[in-house]
Amino acid sequence: INFRNMRTPFPEIASFLVGGFDDDGPHLFDVAPDGAMYELPDDTGYRAGGSGRMMAQSILDDAWEQGMSKDDAISLAQRAIEAAVQRDAGSGSGFYLAVIDDDGFQVVKDTETTPSITE
Repeated sequence: INFRNMRTPFPEIASFLVGGFDDDGPHLFDVAPDGAMYELPDDTGYRAGGSGRMMAQSILDDAWEQGMSKDDAISLAQRAIEAAVQRDAGSGSGFYLAVIDDDGFQVVKDTETTPSITE
C-alpha cells in the first residue's frame, strides 16, 4: 500500500513500526514510506518512526540500555514520544503506549500531550 501510494500525484506518506512476540521472542519491523520493510536486529532494542522520529530517536539513543526494566523502558518511550509531539506538528497531540511481550499486548498509557508550538 505504501509503495503504490508514493507514486500517486498526492501521496499520503506514512511509516510504521510493527512489533510482535512469538516463540522465538520479540520482533520489530520498520516499514518505510516507500514500502520497504525490514526486521531490526535483536540487539538493536528500539526504533522511532514517523515525522517526529529525529526528536524521539535522539532521546532513545541517549538513554536506552540493554536489559532495562519494563517500567524504565515505558518511561523512556513516553519521554521520547512527548519530545516528538512537542516539536513536530505531524506527530499529533496524543498517543497510546503499549507493551508487547510474552504476556501479550497491553496498552499502558493513553495520553493527550499539548504541543509546545501553538498558534
